Amino acid sequence: MVTTISSPSTLEINARLECILRYTTLCEPSERLHLRASKEQEARSLFHKYHFSPFQSGLSLIEPDSGVKRTGILSAGQIGTVQTVVEQLRPGVLHDHDADLQIAGYPQFHIQPQALTKLDWCTFVCHKDK
Repeated sequence: MVTTISSPSTLEINARLECILRYTTLCEPSERLHLRASKEQEARSLFHKYHFSPFQSGLSLIEPDSGVKRTGILSAGQIGTVQTVVEQLRPGVLHDHDADLQIAGYPQFHIQPQALTKLDWCTFVCHKDK
């Protein structure tokens, strides 16, 4: 399975749109609060800048150009793909950090050397046009 990386994230874009939607004409009139020109401009900009995909549990909105009610999400362009995902449990990381804190004069937490630290990381490759 290939995991893609987008920027900004789909979560960020849709969270922002959800925050401002009720202040715009993109919201159903029955759900709408007071209209705000700045929020209207931002919502329309988000809708035109990012790709809209139908998604049953997405945001319900009135499409700015057609006036058609749609439910879906906005997503940004892909900037790369994840190549490697690693999840590790490593002993000694917290113990070593505790020792460094003690040398620096901070209180010691008395972490045992065998205490495990979970490290999750990934590597990804950016698309050449990004």
